[in-house]
Amino acid sequence: MYYTNQHLVNARKILTKIRDKGLEFDIECDGDDLVELHTSIDSAIKHGIDQVEECVIYVWSVKEDQDGKKNVVGTIGHIIWNNCNDADECIADYTMSLDDYLGEGWDRLQKD
Repeated sequence: MYYTNQHLVNARKILTKIRDKGLEFDIECDGDDLVELHTSIDSAIKHGIDQVEECVIYVWSVKEDQDGKKNVVGTIGHIIWNNCNDADECIADYTMSLDDYLGEGWDRLQKD
């Protein structure tokens, strides 16, 4: 689409942070799934975040079973992502409980 490279860099930072904390995400726009759980970060950006002006990134806790499969335990919160904002203000809103899981200051997007 027409979003700046910095929008996509910031999206990658957020999705990587979610995965690095052992969590999962899916992405919706207007109630339709754009990206399902366990999708690669590259695919999530290409087929989700980069395709719409605004979307919701749902963050899920998961637990690995004895076969190594990740199963959803429950939702932790959500992030409202808005590509129409400046690149360092893409996070339009989020659930405060994400601070507990991702660490304080995770939402501060700075231009590199």
